[in-house]
Amino acid sequence: MNISRHIGTLVANRRHRQEGFSRYLTLFGAGLLAMTAACGDTDSPQAPGEESVTELAVTPGPLPGRIAFSSIRNGVGHDIYVMNADGSGVIRLTTSRGVAPAWSYDNKKIAYMADRPVGPNKVVVDIFVIDANGANGHWASPTPSPVNLIHPTWSPDGSRILVWAQPNNLMSLDVATGALTPLKLGGQDVKGRFPSFDPTGQKIVFSAGSSLAVMNADGTGTLSTIPGPSGATVEHPRFSPDGQKILFTAATSRHTALYVASQGTLTLLADHGVGHRASWAPDGKHIAFESKGKIYQMNADGTRRTRLSAPEVLDEEPAYTH
Repeated sequence: MNISRHIGTLVANRRHRQEGFSRYLTLFGAGLLAMTAACGDTDSPQAPGEESVTELAVTPGPLPGRIAFSSIRNGVGHDIYVMNADGSGVIRLTTSRGVAPAWSYDNKKIAYMADRPVGPNKVVVDIFVIDANGANGHWASPTPSPVNLIHPTWSPDGSRILVWAQPNNLMSLDVATGALTPLKLGGQDVKGRFPSFDPTGQKIVFSAGSSLAVMNADGTGTLSTIPGPSGATVEHPRFSPDGQKILFTAATSRHTALYVASQGTLTLLADHGVGHRASWAPDGKHIAFESKGKIYQMNADGTRRTRLSAPEVLDEEPAYTH
């Protein structure tokens, strides 16, 4: 798989964290040592809230949902895995390499990024879809995309997959036909990154650089924005299951942090060394996130952080079922 080469080409003239690709460069190209340096603040070598992290993968009480993630466990490259919400029952779903898994709202399918051959010694990053058990894999579109498509997310009704199309376009893939169309607002193409729906399917949130941006999914109305933390770039915004909050990462050239936006207020959940992507549990009471090659879970208020990954593995990009 050559994702690293193509991601590297795309961001050669951009600041890695501002464009959201630093982690892919390190994960696929430079290995664990570089990944550790890139994902964390070099002045803070410990995992987020390390003193409060429960190292045993046990949390009292039943935990809803399952978590899909990408992992290097076969010594070659990233594949897609799933596990229970307490870290048990890990199952490998793919053998052909992939990253950035996303569940459909009925939890029957997973979309993810993979390299797609388009000619001799040439590939494009495209969207691949599998059943929740890894079967029936297929490209989301019958023909390769002319541009790299990354970070898929599903519409609640399962009819569309939103993607970030390079360099800075928001697109929609029709699940039935594979047709790719730009998102529009007031008849104009929408520019941004990391799009996703709210639970009703009526709103879309995405990154507009240093701000969160929210629009009507049908393209009507106006764009509303929520400024992120000063000096940071907003990445991977996701509505909570009740649609009242937005979880996102704030990234600078040195450091990443997890925030929740609610009614115009930003609340810091985790700081120092967190990864670029986090995910709500189905009940909205827990959040899965990554830190230095390990997946953690915490309460939605940032307390009780529990490591789910085994010490010897490299796990990334957790995505809860809905």
